Amino acid sequence: MRFSFKDIIKTIIISLGWLIAISIMGIIILFLFGNPDNPDTILYSVGIIFIPFFIMTMLTINKYLLRKNGLGWDSLGFIPLKKKQLLKLAWQVPLCWFFIFLVELVFLVVFFGDSSNLPDTQSSAQIMELTPFIFVLVFLAYAILTPILEEIIFRGGLLQALENKFNAPVAMIGSSFLFTLAHGIPLIIPALFMMGLSFAYLYQKYRSIYAPIILHMFTNGVNVIAVNIVL
Repeated sequence: MRFSFKDIIKTIIISLGWLIAISIMGIIILFLFGNPDNPDTILYSVGIIFIPFFIMTMLTINKYLLRKNGLGWDSLGFIPLKKKQLLKLAWQVPLCWFFIFLVELVFLVVFFGDSSNLPDTQSSAQIMELTPFIFVLVFLAYAILTPILEEIIFRGGLLQALENKFNAPVAMIGSSFLFTLAHGIPLIIPALFMMGLSFAYLYQKYRSIYAPIILHMFTNGVNVIAVNIVL
């Protein structure tokens, strides 16, 4: 095993510590210089906070997972994809996204019955109407940076660690469960678990973290666009 499960947990804990510290500083700045009642200001602050958090987490990963064990980024799956693999991903990514969407749609229909029982999302959609600049900031944080960090942790780290202790199917299910648990959003549990399985499948198939990152970015990007433009 190239890095231990203990190294992964330590990296996650330190990263969460950075998130808490940076968020506290962001909240203080928001209350001192911003308008806490303005949704745009809050989203702007979240977007700004995520950039230093991303940088500090990447530095933490480099120190406690890689340099500590004398490893390079390729040990986390940063292996370039070949042209043929990219062509396959061109249709596999939308197909995986469709299955994720279908699973969540079936869950909502079965759980809520019909649209009249669904939670009211109109007010949320209105709150999420963003200026172009803030939309770009939110898109950068949620659809670009978040997938990179989450894939490093859950596929590059946890999935590999579980693979060294169990067989591939158990590792895929286990990492997908932890991925779902980490997000903690009951309404989209089936979609989150399906996402985790899809990301794990692509990582296993291509042995490159770029494959699940591409699907993750596509999925999150569609969500941001759907919430902020379509709705």
